[in-house]
Amino acid sequence: MKRRTYRRRPEFESLESMVLLSGIAAAEHEHHAAAAMVATKPVREALISLSGTASGTYRSGRAAGSPYTFTGKGTVSPLGRATVSGSLQLAVSAPTGQITVATRHGKIFASLSTSGLGAPVFYSITGGTGRFAGATGHGAGDLNIVQGHGKGPAHGRFTITF
Repeated sequence: MKRRTYRRRPEFESLESMVLLSGIAAAEHEHHAAAAMVATKPVREALISLSGTASGTYRSGRAAGSPYTFTGKGTVSPLGRATVSGSLQLAVSAPTGQITVATRHGKIFASLSTSGLGAPVFYSITGGTGRFAGATGHGAGDLNIVQGHGKGPAHGRFTITF
């Protein structure tokens, strides 16, 4: 009986098309490459650009001009799986708010501004905790709000895309 032979050829993946998303990814890679006995240090003065989508629910109080408060989950690069929470005051001439993006490695805090619903939302990172202590950065995104039905406070679903 003749034995089957297999020919295997190594395949290589091109690195030219890969893009480094931020300094956080490089710091993360260096951390894992280091010996296990080295303690994890926070990333200081890291410039972060958020990219990804989170969705969840929002609620607004009964009083006119009450802020929209929201909480949800999603994947936000370069952070990974994250919980997003915050608020946005829309009933003023220059709508503003704040957002917190939390992961198991720390939190990022940012201020929000927009010209109203349906307009782009601009964020400016004001700091962080854990691995994201000293984080900075800014960017834009879209905030989509789908109002729920019924009486009482405004509520529904939201999606934010950075």
